[in-house]
Amino acid sequence: MNNSKRIDSLDSIRGLAAISVVIFHCLVSFPIFYAAQEHKDYDNLFVKIMANTPLHTIWAGPEAVLLFFILSGFVLSLPFLNGKKIIYKNYLIKRFCRIYIPYLVIISISTIAVITLADFRNFDGLSEQFNNRWDHPVTFGAILTYIFMLESDYANVNGVAWSLVHEMRISIFFPLLILFIMKNKWLKSLIYSLVVCGVMAVGCKVLSMMIPNELGSFVATSIGNTFYYCIFFIFGALLAKHRHEIMTVIQPISFGRKLSLLAIAVLLYNFKWLVYDLFLVKFSKNALVSFGFDTINDIVASIGIVILLSVVLSSSKLDAFLNRKILVWFGKISYSLYLIHVIVIMLSAYYISAIVPMPVAIALVPFIALPVAHLSYKYIELPAISLGRKLTAKKNVTTKESAERVG
Repeated sequence: MNNSKRIDSLDSIRGLAAISVVIFHCLVSFPIFYAAQEHKDYDNLFVKIMANTPLHTIWAGPEAVLLFFILSGFVLSLPFLNGKKIIYKNYLIKRFCRIYIPYLVIISISTIAVITLADFRNFDGLSEQFNNRWDHPVTFGAILTYIFMLESDYANVNGVAWSLVHEMRISIFFPLLILFIMKNKWLKSLIYSLVVCGVMAVGCKVLSMMIPNELGSFVATSIGNTFYYCIFFIFGALLAKHRHEIMTVIQPISFGRKLSLLAIAVLLYNFKWLVYDLFLVKFSKNALVSFGFDTINDIVASIGIVILLSVVLSSSKLDAFLNRKILVWFGKISYSLYLIHVIVIMLSAYYISAIVPMPVAIALVPFIALPVAHLSYKYIELPAISLGRKLTAKKNVTTKESAERVG
């Protein structure tokens, strides 16, 4: 496998994960699936099978976000690990254009939709999570928080944007992380990074519980969340650094054993739903204890993700499968799909449900969201990426010309 194909195969996985997020938000729009997601009591055998078996992979939305973070850590590490000269300013400009500009355009569209279309009604027969969207007017303060990515009141306009706040923040100091990882052995890098991020995350969590001021508590929680999600970027960076050693181990084994590893990865990915959650999480109402349980679940799911990515990188058959055109296309539009699908859900509930029953309107969302995401990718993402390249290319030329004049 060549490097481009490896990246395409990983992008395909990102695309499939994005589709699982879309399915997740469609399903939890209904009270029965929302009850399953929130670990509340419900009596429906089909939903229990969908929630507490490996079939949960189909709608494992929160786990998919962890996969996005790990993949980001992996991909961002590659230029550093390959010895490419990185100019920090150019790195930031490209990252800003890649993440922030599409985010700002879509969050603006979401905000305009709420302002112009929402009547702030509750839909009978839909879940609390669904009805938390478009349920109050957008304030000027909220718009400022969207512009500056302050992780506030996103649920009202486009709830998925919260993860991009942490993606952008971590991107700012990621070069320091990867330089530390590059200079140290994997175990030292892992332990030191996890300890620092873990201590900061827990410290901010405790601090948020002690601060009486609502704004101060919110800021402490948000910063703590950024340190927490940084852990998953570290997993991706370590996988990128040691991918060749891992591939050396996995490549020689039979394809059947590789499939067995994939099965283990799926089980770990759904660990929270198969084992741990059923026995422990639902009995804890203490915030810190629940945070500890959730952290264990996330770490185990991340181990599953790392195994999954390792097997894909080590298997030419899986690589060939994931390089099918439709899957590569899913990967290309995954960011746009992630950003726009909530808008599609809301518009479907408001307008398509007037023509067909609400369950049908929600079921149509993935089929509508995919072509809309393609348009977003073509007319928002690609121009933003191109802008980043042009800005950094211009700066590189200017820097070179200045150096020549000085010489």
